[in-house]
Amino acid sequence: METGTLLLALIPILSIAIAGWWWFDADMFMAGWNVSGMEDSAAISRSASIALWAFMGVESAAVSADVIDNPKRNIPLATLLGLALAAVIYISCSLVIMGMLPMEALRDSSAPFADVAKLMIGPWGVVVIALCAIFKSIGALGGWMLLVGQSAKAAAEDGLFPRVFCKVNRHGMPGTGLMIVAVLMSGLLLVTSSPTLARQFDQLTNIAVLLTIIPYLFSAGALAATTLERNERGWLRAGCLLTAAAAVAYCLYALLGADAQLLAYATVAMLFSAALYPFFRKRMLETGSGR
Repeated sequence: METGTLLLALIPILSIAIAGWWWFDADMFMAGWNVSGMEDSAAISRSASIALWAFMGVESAAVSADVIDNPKRNIPLATLLGLALAAVIYISCSLVIMGMLPMEALRDSSAPFADVAKLMIGPWGVVVIALCAIFKSIGALGGWMLLVGQSAKAAAEDGLFPRVFCKVNRHGMPGTGLMIVAVLMSGLLLVTSSPTLARQFDQLTNIAVLLTIIPYLFSAGALAATTLERNERGWLRAGCLLTAAAAVAYCLYALLGADAQLLAYATVAMLFSAALYPFFRKRMLETGSGR
């Protein structure tokens, strides 16, 4: 199901990324280069935070290691190849769309791919994009539901989440944890309700990115720390340390460009979770899963 829905989404997206260059206008592209009213450096910093949304979930394969066949081989392949594929598609589509639609239209559009498809093949393009988006959403929803359950279960097994997230149903899935997450996500949708779908989506993506940057930042620090602890040598040591440094720099740069109010909300959420951490840390040490 995941493979089929992914192909349905990729066909129109790749078609636009390739055939859209026939309608590409270089002057229109340059006119929309920076319409934020900010300096280029500030606009790039703001974009660094937004761009991270496209690549959130790069850790998905690793989180699901317990239910993946041959994880030592398949997790690195899925992560690196998936990241490369997503990067090529996102960059190609973004470039061509910015040269096909005026920035004023793109800024207010809630379905830019549908707008571009209408320009290329007429009203039927909107229908095709809508159907592909529906099927892809169904597949993505199923995959993300399973992933959310596994990630919460893994955190609970390490003593970082309440034990209720470890509870599995007769199918071996953490159903209770999924229900809790569903309630929390529904509450978040209500809290961020906005006059337009585009505005609400913007708020949700910014909040998600800011909260995700924090674990990414700590992961980069952990990479550097474990590299030094293992006393790695040669190109492996240099590569790991450079990668960690680049990741830390990117995360900090993205935080600098974030919306001030949303950054304040994310900070409050992080500090709240930090206050709860000692309780879960104690449990983790008691169970012997921590050091």
